[in-house]
Amino acid sequence: MKYKEKITLAFNKGSKRYDELADVQNIAGSLLLKELTKIFPEKQTKNIIELGSGTGIFTKMVKDYFIFNKFDAIEISADMIRVTKKKISEKNLFYLNEDFDSFEDFNKYNLILSNMSLHWSSDINKITDKIVDKMPKKSVFCFTVPNDESFREVENFFHLGEIKSTLNKLPSHKFIEKIFLNKNLKINTSVKKITKNYKNLINFFIELKEMGVNTSKNNHRSKLFTLRSFNSPVEISYIISCFCIKK
Repeated sequence: MKYKEKITLAFNKGSKRYDELADVQNIAGSLLLKELTKIFPEKQTKNIIELGSGTGIFTKMVKDYFIFNKFDAIEISADMIRVTKKKISEKNLFYLNEDFDSFEDFNKYNLILSNMSLHWSSDINKITDKIVDKMPKKSVFCFTVPNDESFREVENFFHLGEIKSTLNKLPSHKFIEKIFLNKNLKINTSVKKITKNYKNLINFFIELKEMGVNTSKNNHRSKLFTLRSFNSPVEISYIISCFCIKK
């Protein structure tokens, strides 16, 4: 099964409990809105696009804050969109069931946003490059992603390198920042550490699976049964990078 097919299947399944478990995504969304309004203080805008809108956690934050002409929300999972539609109704809000990696028309939007989604891109360097090249003058591109400093606690457990490698590789904060600095763009960045407590390590991995966020480009399967002996409570760190770029 191809990578994006795996993502779609996982998020379709994860849509059932996603909102119930999405503490980190909610906190990251609040951070993103705060940083966005620093670089774009106006409440009235023209066209907005959100990449990877999921179950509408950040979609609702944006809808409630801004007055807009049009708001397009792209999501690869049809089931995630169905969940969102039950919660959010707005005549100028449109849901696009497609892969954001394939989207091209970024020149039509003055706000391009994504909360905890771009790390699912097949190539985050390529998509951020495309967005920056196509976005119009005076437009803003803001997004959050978990960076590669996340989940360091997993490495503290003996012989778990293989287990951690079953997760998708997360992007480096410095690497992403360098992409934008090389283009001489105005950029604001921030990093936030969010911690979440779990009954044990296997519960952490089970939660990722239940949310649909355990998909990896690696082909080998996660051997979760090897974690059964780790019964102690564990605190897991999510290190969130926030980037806001104005062209």
